[in-house]
Amino acid sequence: MYPKSMRVGQTFSLTIQVFDLVKNLAVNASLTKTGSRAPSTTKEVLFKKGKFCSIYVPKVPEEDDATSYKLRLTGISQEDDGRPIQNGLRFNNEKSITLHGKGVSVFIQTDKALYKPSQTVHFRAMAVYPNLKPYLGKLDIELTDAEGNRIKQYKGVTNPDHHGVITKQLQLSDQPVLGDWKINVNALGIAQTKAFTVAEYVLPKFKVTIDAPSFFYFMNDVLNINIGAKYTYGRKVKGVAEITVQLSYSSLELNARKPPQHKITVQDFNGSTRLRLTHEELLELLLPRDRSSIFDAISAFKQMTILVSANVTEGVSDITLSDRTDIPVKTQHHELKFLATTPSIFKPGLTYVGFVKLSRMDGSAPLPSDLVKINGEMRMVEMVFTGKVGNERQELNGRYPIQPSGLVRFFIKVPENFTTIDMTATFRFVSARKDGIKKFVSQSNVGIQVALAGLENGGAVKVSVVCVRNPI
Repeated sequence: MYPKSMRVGQTFSLTIQVFDLVKNLAVNASLTKTGSRAPSTTKEVLFKKGKFCSIYVPKVPEEDDATSYKLRLTGISQEDDGRPIQNGLRFNNEKSITLHGKGVSVFIQTDKALYKPSQTVHFRAMAVYPNLKPYLGKLDIELTDAEGNRIKQYKGVTNPDHHGVITKQLQLSDQPVLGDWKINVNALGIAQTKAFTVAEYVLPKFKVTIDAPSFFYFMNDVLNINIGAKYTYGRKVKGVAEITVQLSYSSLELNARKPPQHKITVQDFNGSTRLRLTHEELLELLLPRDRSSIFDAISAFKQMTILVSANVTEGVSDITLSDRTDIPVKTQHHELKFLATTPSIFKPGLTYVGFVKLSRMDGSAPLPSDLVKINGEMRMVEMVFTGKVGNERQELNGRYPIQPSGLVRFFIKVPENFTTIDMTATFRFVSARKDGIKKFVSQSNVGIQVALAGLENGGAVKVSVVCVRNPI
């Protein structure tokens, strides 16, 4: 066995096994440039009778510029004293090998991505071979500013005492060229570049946050949005807050009409405020002048997102920071869908088991109050199974409990004459469908089902096995 490619500077290994070997075998492996006679590297190994071993051919010299080599294997049987056996085993095989020029991978790391004038840039560089062993040879390092000017250069640096990791630093002046600087590292002709940014910047002293629901049900009476602003040490920010609410549609045609905005300015902002939008106010935003029907509004709700942005200006420094959030509008509270683990085939006469998942529109589990009726009775998922029998259809119904996570496990004993099944799951006003469940077909026309029946004393597993023969 041998690899079909190799890298510069990497030891080449191959495995040879000779069956029914009764005498020692001397094997010579060599790598020769295509078109050349003199081998670039060679290795000879003596195979003892009854054993097999690997050959590790020395690495190809780094100065070799060829990309194609020939692997030549020759073998001859020997006596224990090393004399060749005249009529013994002999072979001579040759294979093509491709040489990849990249002998190392170069890595560069900085202590951060953004620097201010007068700060110190700390960086380190290293190279590793394909086997992840460190390269201990020479590295050429060059640093350039955002205009391409060479700022610093290190030629042929090494650091074998630290596994080849080169650690350097660069002190920036108080007025450096602003923009993206670069660190260029070269090892064995392999170049790598790392960029970092030099800029004038001021860390924000406070943060603006918008606390809003993950979605808005279009029939809700009110939408509550909380705006907050605090300094990094926790104190509330005083100043002026400007809040903008705008509607965005998935339809380019509706967005082209430039939906109106709802703007509120809080002059005496003191760290937090609540924006309360009633259903009527949202309808005013939703209904342009050319819309007069509430049914048009409901139709538009299905493709609408509420965009909320807040700008808070600090009263002392006049620094303004912002936050923004998107609130999708939903026409339903819940979503019901069949899980991918629900089988796409059934076995007539046996129990079919599947799963549906009930969740809120943001993907979270239903609230406990969602699963309980006013009279305290637990809500169930209603299932309708429609089976095809010849040219007719037959319906079966079932009601199944909902786990707190929203998972519903349903099952049905499939009649033997069903050929296909369509399923519908319903919870209150939402539903899901899965059509085209097909009948399992086997040559013996026999179906077998194995199910876990419980655990017995001593830890033994108890299973039930059901076997049915379906009518043809």
